[in-house]
Amino acid sequence: MPTFNPMQMIVNQIKGRIGNNNPMLNNVIGMAEKNDVSGLENFARNLAKEKGIDVEQYYNQALQMFGMTK
Repeated sequence: MPTFNPMQMIVNQIKGRIGNNNPMLNNVIGMAEKNDVSGLENFARNLAKEKGIDVEQYYNQALQMFGMTK
């Protein structure tokens, strides 16, 4: 009986919709498939910095939204 893997399902949907035409997206998908959490976090932080977004502010807001504290 095959096991259900939600992460792989999401990755397959993204690949199906966007294809393999975006090297940056392929890199992110590769990190997700390898469970490279630190690589994904690094990517997200760099992208946020490039867009002028304060990651810590949004992180704290997300924690509060889910009733969690840092």
